Amino acid sequence: MGQRNNYVDLPDFALVSVKEIQKILGISRSAWLKGVKDGYYPQPVRLTPRTVRWRLQDIRHLVENAAAAAKEEG
Repeated sequence: MGQRNNYVDLPDFALVSVKEIQKILGISRSAWLKGVKDGYYPQPVRLTPRTVRWRLQDIRHLVENAAAAAKEEG
């Protein structure tokens, strides 16, 4: 089995793929892309016509905001 990446050590300006986001968040590809389309998740950075990535900083903010919202509810 392959080693899991340690995203904690990466800088905020790192760019991550949807596959990496799936590992970080435990979300399906289709759910992630629908959330991006609907504006719930951050918009990607287009690197080439067929390649997009997301800023790790945006993913970290998403996780922090979700954790804060869950803490307020519970």
